[in-house]
Amino acid sequence: MRAPSVAKMQTGTTTTMKAMVKTIIGPTSSSSSEDGMGGGPVVGGGEVVGGGAVVGGGAVVGGGAVVGGGAVVGGGEVVGGGAVVGGGAVVGGGAVVGGGEVVGGGAVVGGGAVVGGGAVVGGGAVVGGGAVVGGGEVVGGGAVVGGGAVVGGGAVVGGGAVVGGGAVVGGGAVVGGGAVVGGGAVVGGGAVVGGGAVVGGGAVVGGGEVVGGGAVVGGGAVVGGGAVVGGGAVVGGGAVVGGGAVVGGGAVVGGGAVVGGGAVAGGGVSVSQFVVLYPSSHSHWLVTELQFP
Repeated sequence: MRAPSVAKMQTGTTTTMKAMVKTIIGPTSSSSSEDGMGGGPVVGGGEVVGGGAVVGGGAVVGGGAVVGGGAVVGGGEVVGGGAVVGGGAVVGGGAVVGGGEVVGGGAVVGGGAVVGGGAVVGGGAVVGGGAVVGGGEVVGGGAVVGGGAVVGGGAVVGGGAVVGGGAVVGGGAVVGGGAVVGGGAVVGGGAVVGGGAVVGGGAVVGGGEVVGGGAVVGGGAVVGGGAVVGGGAVVGGGAVVGGGAVVGGGAVVGGGAVVGGGAVAGGGVSVSQFVVLYPSSHSHWLVTELQFP
């Protein structure tokens, strides 16, 4: 397409801006509008759109934002002022990337997803369509946040971790590198899921809870607020670990078993039924396993 003339660029601010953006992103196909804007994207003052990048029709890129070379910002997308979309990254149609946000090179933010201001989506990470990543959130390189999932403000999803579709990771929570939070699971605010740990689909991990590295919390299990599940421990599907309880490293809590609030199941212990806690005459806490017929 023929470059705009000097006379055309002097006809008004809007025409000048469109001509500048056309020059930056290069010529468009013959099916595009005459000004090459793909349906009217808006690029704010001080914005940088790298060579070969594509900003779709109706998209808005705020002042001072940076869209790296080869990146794609879909139609209707909003990239806030000061945000950075790395080279080769893809931000889907209708998605919102807040001001000051960083989307790393090669990362993918799906259509309709929302990434809050100041959040960081690492290189190669994937934020699924309709997912919500709160302000100040960190999604590590290669991590996956599934479609419709919600990751609260200030939470951290480590490199290579997976947060399944529809799952909720509360504000300030930490999901370690390589950990898996299954579809529909809930990890409460401030909770910690260690590197390589698995929280099954539909499971609930309460606020302030700690799930150690390599531990497994089965589908539909409930781990109460402030409880601790040690590294390598297993909490079976449908089991309940009460608030403030401790399941030691390598311990096994069978499917459907209950560990009462504040109870302690020591390292390597196998719990098949029910554990209660009460004080002994020596003021120590004892653990009793009740066997049911």
